[in-house]
Amino acid sequence: MRVLLALLCLVTTTIADEAASSITSQPRVKQIQVAQQQSGDETDPVPAPPVPTPLPTPLPEEEPDPDLEPIVIFPTTPPVAPTPLPTPPPTPVYPSTTTTLNFDELYVVQSKIELMLRMFACDGGAVKITETTGPKDIFAKFVGGGGVSEYKSFTYPYLYCITASKAGKVEIDFIPSGLKKEHEVKIARQILTIPGAPQPPPVDPTDPTDPTDPTDPTDPLPITPSKLQVVIIEAPENRANLPPEQIAVMDGKEVRDYCRTHCVLTNGHPDHRVMSFRQNVENQPSWIQEAFAVPRTTMPFIVILTPTQTISGPLPVTVIDTMTLLKKYGGP
Repeated sequence: MRVLLALLCLVTTTIADEAASSITSQPRVKQIQVAQQQSGDETDPVPAPPVPTPLPTPLPEEEPDPDLEPIVIFPTTPPVAPTPLPTPPPTPVYPSTTTTLNFDELYVVQSKIELMLRMFACDGGAVKITETTGPKDIFAKFVGGGGVSEYKSFTYPYLYCITASKAGKVEIDFIPSGLKKEHEVKIARQILTIPGAPQPPPVDPTDPTDPTDPTDPTDPLPITPSKLQVVIIEAPENRANLPPEQIAVMDGKEVRDYCRTHCVLTNGHPDHRVMSFRQNVENQPSWIQEAFAVPRTTMPFIVILTPTQTISGPLPVTVIDTMTLLKKYGGP
């Protein structure tokens, strides 16, 4: 027991001495650190370089889950650009005017410069426009002429002849060509109103004679067929305004072949002519001079001479009507 107590006292004394020694050594260390900081012999410590921030580690790509894939896949199409709105046409500088154009009339626009025509159909209307060059004399029934056929002289180099094709209303812009700047464009707009085609008069129930029947009810006796002399008088420059069938009347084979066998022969040639109204007939045969002396109301104009009478009038529009007229006086 005494030995144990002696060992315990020895251990306790050793621990106390070590603790006292540690306490006394700390102020000495602090004094040395303070002295080093105040001393000028020591150099300032070099600051440590900044530590770079580590880049984030990319996440691994996930495998698509087959259970989440769509069942139906629609094709992808590129986005459709919106359709730009059309640029409105320039506002006409000249005021619009409205004119009535009948089916048997000609409307002529003349210009010092070439024009571009832009047509807008309204209410089903339609017209035929023929471009020709001037100066030129034209024989026709003109708009505003009171229904009378006449000659008119057009002195400008550019002529635009307009005829009606279908009842309704048509707007036509006349645009000078060759102007490149927008502010230079001057548009003249013309509105044409086309009334319905004239209807034949109704048949009188008390007199059922058809007013369109070519047979003249005033003929007292049947006509005795005889050899004919036929002259068709025309304005060649006006052919562009004529329907194709009427051109066939003047140039076609059927009328020409009929006249070859049913007209008077002079020196082996039938007395059948298609002539310009401007032609000088002073040196022509007397039957041609007689045909030119007949007053004309329109053109083309036909004159049929028989041994007993002279028949004249507007040239029929179709070959069938022309052949009916010729056979009436010349036989089948």
